[in-house]
Amino acid sequence: MKTSENIGLKDFNTFHSKVKAQYFTRLGSMDDVVSTVSNFDKKIPLLVLGGGSNILFTKNFDGMVARMEMKGIEITDEDADNVYIKAMAGESWNDFVQFTLGSGLSGAETLIDIPGTVGASPIQNIGAYGHEVAEIIHNVCCYHIPTHTTLTISNRDCHFGYRNSLFKQSMKGRVIITSVQYKLNKHRIQEALYKDVEEWITKKGKDRNSIHDIATAVRAIRKDKLPDPEIMGNAGSFFKNPLINNQQFFALQKLFPDIPSYQAEGFQKKIPAAWLIDQCGWKGYRKGDTGVHARQPLVLVNFGNAQGSEIYDLAKQIRQSVIDSFGISLDFEVNIL
Repeated sequence: MKTSENIGLKDFNTFHSKVKAQYFTRLGSMDDVVSTVSNFDKKIPLLVLGGGSNILFTKNFDGMVARMEMKGIEITDEDADNVYIKAMAGESWNDFVQFTLGSGLSGAETLIDIPGTVGASPIQNIGAYGHEVAEIIHNVCCYHIPTHTTLTISNRDCHFGYRNSLFKQSMKGRVIITSVQYKLNKHRIQEALYKDVEEWITKKGKDRNSIHDIATAVRAIRKDKLPDPEIMGNAGSFFKNPLINNQQFFALQKLFPDIPSYQAEGFQKKIPAAWLIDQCGWKGYRKGDTGVHARQPLVLVNFGNAQGSEIYDLAKQIRQSVIDSFGISLDFEVNIL
């Protein structure tokens, strides 16, 4: 294990924030993980970084940044209906999705082109177009920092929720995810598709039961709506879609008859945060190099040299305007450091 000091992180986060890490190392193997945990100063923070696609650095990181780079994808088991695939935490998430598509397996096709790594997928319970990764995770393997032991945590024990999991709650900062085992289906299950996906497939005359056509549809929609982080710094959706109770929703509906919603668990309504932000006039906003994407108001962008603190200030302004207009507080989907 090699440790470097005062390393710039611009190339290791998709907002391209020009900050530095006090210490920096790479985790290419299990030995690197064990060595890092055993040897680094417990008095300083440890940040395990994957693709840096869900993080906003607002200042230099005074601690150890350990970049997860453990690689490998393999089929570990199968039965009549399912195939189990183990992917190491440092694998590109999109490479994993492409592996499942190439193997003719269903379950990850709507999650194509989400930036980031395999190891980050259970933490955030990533999701898109009506599906979440929790639907295909079988278990998560990790290194438990306090006890220096390895753990295998079942899907049930991960306590997945909307953009949430055990790894953002009681296990936050206590484990390093090293691999994830996924359970994919050999057969595409016929089901309702997300509206945008259904419309694209119908318009193009494609097969709604083909995992490849569904993935192509999602890829085209994402390309049309979302900026490429290689060209324009961003972390995808900055805000979560808020959940409100039915009573609050019906009260808002009287004031805003066109307010969209989706039924959620526990007699709740999920309101598209993009609609709320758009109604407050933020879509396409720009000040200096900080702004809101012109086609997707959920996405805050760095046009070139914006500081993370400037983007964070904009996010807080947007959240306050939604509170003032609708009485709804938007939670950040991006981790702020």
